[in-house]
Amino acid sequence: MSGSGYDYSTSIYSNDGRVFQIEYAQKAADLSGTALGIRAKDGVVLACESFPGSSLIIPHTQQRILPVTYNIGMVSSGLLADGRYLTKQAQEAAQSYKKNYHENIPLSQLADHLQLQMQQYTFYGSLRPIGVATIIAGFDEKPQIFSLDPSATCYGYKGIAVGREKTQARTAIEALPLDEITCRQAVKEAAKIIHSLRHEEEKAFEIEMGWVTEENKRVFEKVPLEIVQQAEDEAKAYLQEQEEQD
Repeated sequence: MSGSGYDYSTSIYSNDGRVFQIEYAQKAADLSGTALGIRAKDGVVLACESFPGSSLIIPHTQQRILPVTYNIGMVSSGLLADGRYLTKQAQEAAQSYKKNYHENIPLSQLADHLQLQMQQYTFYGSLRPIGVATIIAGFDEKPQIFSLDPSATCYGYKGIAVGREKTQARTAIEALPLDEITCRQAVKEAAKIIHSLRHEEEKAFEIEMGWVTEENKRVFEKVPLEIVQQAEDEAKAYLQEQEEQD
């Protein structure tokens, strides 16, 4: 991808109407580890893969899934620092709404706020687009998922994936009976999807998951490590069985 002089600023369009700075930011998100969100009948599950990068790093300390409020969480694929910045913006917006209106911010309104925040970074030549694709999930009146990309496009989803293997992951999510499975089943499906997209020559990775469910009283929290590990073990066994049958 070459901007040929049109990529110096977000305020410059190329001859064919492209804004290369936004495309570069999207590339940063697409080269990052896969993250996905699955809306089940009783809640929402977020999952992502992360790469420790060194054997000296303590496992499960590089967190990409972060809470926003007691019932909302986020995961970002792309530049980790940008993802944390966007999460902070979401937390501050939720706190301000709570202070002003004495109630929790609706997830759809929070998604709209983040969309406007990200859009600001595509307007001015002195700024660069935020280099993450983000999934925000929560449970207010019903479980919901929204996803935003560096161009500030925002949609609601039943299931979504972002990151380097997003196309294959979305195809796998589309095949799930999302209106029938529970969050515990969604955890297993998420582990299966992430492991199925791995390549043998790739380095070690970790799976991180968070959920908000009817079972945990609509509180967003990390999925317990023992449940994640069990889901990973079952996913590996399933994929091994599939390979032997082939």
